[in-house]
Amino acid sequence: MPWIRDDGTIDRSKTPDFFTIEDETGQIVTCPDGKPLQIPEEEFFAPPPPPPPAARLEEAAERGNVLVLERKPACGPNGSVRWIETWSEEPAIAAVPPSS
Repeated sequence: MPWIRDDGTIDRSKTPDFFTIEDETGQIVTCPDGKPLQIPEEEFFAPPPPPPPAARLEEAAERGNVLVLERKPACGPNGSVRWIETWSEEPAIAAVPPSS
């Protein structure tokens, strides 16, 4: 990918105008109109949504869990992109110190 620099950062001047989306199997996601699902560059690199309410985070932590956001693009009206956001509660994984 020519827009990724050697240090792993992104050179936004070289990114494509649109990103074509693939599913978990590597197949291009096609909208009902037969066109591939494409996300505009400015949406692809948009900041993440705001976090859930603090009370919900605290409730999950009390159960030893964390909240995980899954954000997937989907075909919207007229071939536009819409985002499906799902918060799920997952077990927290304890940090394991590196072995010396």
